[in-house]
Amino acid sequence: MDEDNNHQNDQFIEEQKSSDESQAQFRQISKDDLKQIYKDHIKWIKSKGKEGKRADLRLSNLKGLKLKKAVLAYADLQQSNLFRVNLQQAILIRTNLKKSYLCQANLRMVSLYKANLEGAEIVGSSFCNSNLTEANLKNSNCRGTDFEGAILLKANLQGVDLLSTFLEDADLR
Repeated sequence: MDEDNNHQNDQFIEEQKSSDESQAQFRQISKDDLKQIYKDHIKWIKSKGKEGKRADLRLSNLKGLKLKKAVLAYADLQQSNLFRVNLQQAILIRTNLKKSYLCQANLRMVSLYKANLEGAEIVGSSFCNSNLTEANLKNSNCRGTDFEGAILLKANLQGVDLLSTFLEDADLR
């Protein structure tokens, strides 16, 4: 049964990937540019907006990047390609991920407090032990996503596709 679900998820992801990538023109960002954007963003956070610059990564292709423990609170990642990205233990508080493509992403132990994931494609990802308190997941596709031990207090789950989703020990109050 699990093999059938995995095969269905993989097939769905590949179909979605080709249709989503053909519809959106993702901005290519070099590693050096990404490092500078991140450095400016950290400066912006530490100075409470007086120095640096908030990370604007809208429509960016960040596919497969290793961003473990990244601090991207308040960043704008709207409609970005985050396919198979590793954001384990990242801080994404109030981050805008609206309509982003987060399929097969590692979002374990991530802080997504009040993050906007409305309309995002999150198929086959892992949010194990993540904090999604007050996160907006409205109309997101979370098929086959693992929310084991995740905190979803007051999260907006309206219209969320939870088919084959793993919710063991998730706090849905």
